[in-house]
Amino acid sequence: MKIPSITSLIALIVLFFSGVVMAGDYGAWQPYRDWPGLDYRVRRTDIKTGDNKYEWDVQFRNRYQEMINFGFHLDEDGATKARLTNRTTLKTGQGGKTMGDSGTTWALLHSTTHIEVFVGEVRFGKDDSGPYAKPEYLGGSPHLFTVIP
Repeated sequence: MKIPSITSLIALIVLFFSGVVMAGDYGAWQPYRDWPGLDYRVRRTDIKTGDNKYEWDVQFRNRYQEMINFGFHLDEDGATKARLTNRTTLKTGQGGKTMGDSGTTWALLHSTTHIEVFVGEVRFGKDDSGPYAKPEYLGGSPHLFTVIP
């Protein structure tokens, strides 16, 4: 029987652990199309339910010069309508943490590679009341979706 070399064992260990680390990593920060000072990133965890849904997490980051309050929702790839089921506030420069009242915002979705992130009902400043701000667009047409009341 042939005994594996130390090099082979190290290579197997590195491959195993690199796969584990990569599986739950967040993607790169990207600006939300309608709000260029609000960045987001998502990740799919290894958690999978019996009905073939995966847990997806989202993080937001505020690059505006003032506090931002907004509603958001995660949905399947290709969705065009959303009920903004979550609301959060970010101070200037705040971000990189998972959002939501419980410390995490996640959704169970069938998608394995891509999801839709909806953001709307945006207000700036400490007071989260009054009219919503009008979106700023990063070129082209706005990210069109319907908010379901």
